Amino acid sequence: MDFSDTTTEAAFRQKARQWIDTHAPTYLADALAGSGFGSTQTGEFDPLEEAKKWQKTKAEAGWACLQWPKEYGGRAATPIESVIWNQEEGLYSKLSGTFIIGQGMCAPTMMAPADVDFNVFLHPAQSLSVYVSNVSGMSCRSNTWHTRGAYFKYRPILLSSNQSPTL
Repeated sequence: MDFSDTTTEAAFRQKARQWIDTHAPTYLADALAGSGFGSTQTGEFDPLEEAKKWQKTKAEAGWACLQWPKEYGGRAATPIESVIWNQEEGLYSKLSGTFIIGQGMCAPTMMAPADVDFNVFLHPAQSLSVYVSNVSGMSCRSNTWHTRGAYFKYRPILLSSNQSPTL
């Protein structure tokens, strides 16, 4: 089986690599190399603050939430482009773990029932997960989302499966 990049994939990989080489927080490289699952090491720097800074840097350039639609701050990337990005991001991807649930589960769940105008308000060009401070406080019971300590940039957001999100 041939796992070589297509011409389009190789171009995407090169673009991603160039951007990462220019913008990655290289001052964290040694500390991140010692990180493990659930434990992001950033040396003398605050892990959450560094994760937010990296996420914001990526979001401002359109590299955060790659598979989200463009109108919600994503890149509308293909699944293979997401794989390529993850390969190229390398050890800096350890800073993204903080946002995995927010980007991959919470925000798409909130996008689904709402109209485009609401979603554009909810998910500005800088992806929603930049502003999530503690998504571990969210849970789903009986098809209703509950927040316990999950705050977004402007105000808490409550959502249930039978109504539009309420701000």
